[in-house]
Amino acid sequence: MKCLVVVAIFLLALTNHAHGSSSECQKNLEDGAKMFVDMCNRGEIPAGASPFDDGRATGFLDAQGQQNMNDCVEIGKGSDCNRFTEAAKCFLNKGICNHIGDIDAPSKS
Repeated sequence: MKCLVVVAIFLLALTNHAHGSSSECQKNLEDGAKMFVDMCNRGEIPAGASPFDDGRATGFLDAQGQQNMNDCVEIGKGSDCNRFTEAAKCFLNKGICNHIGDIDAPSKS
């Protein structure tokens, strides 16, 4: 359950870009990575567990962004708590914030 919450928070960093700037997306990724490191250091994310599920970004990222995410997800599967910082650096180096598509707001019935 905690892992799903972590995934949701991480993806929030990506989805915020749809309504903000690229620099806001980058800041959200950096802040999210710091939060994951802190959670990991407190033992809230077990060693070796990864909050990243590359399939969860489908629909948010264009094809190149999805490939870039897949390339970086492996970094988040290590046991060192700093893996989240390294994964965020990978996302930023690959320009993931430039590959986020428009996200439609849920329709009201």
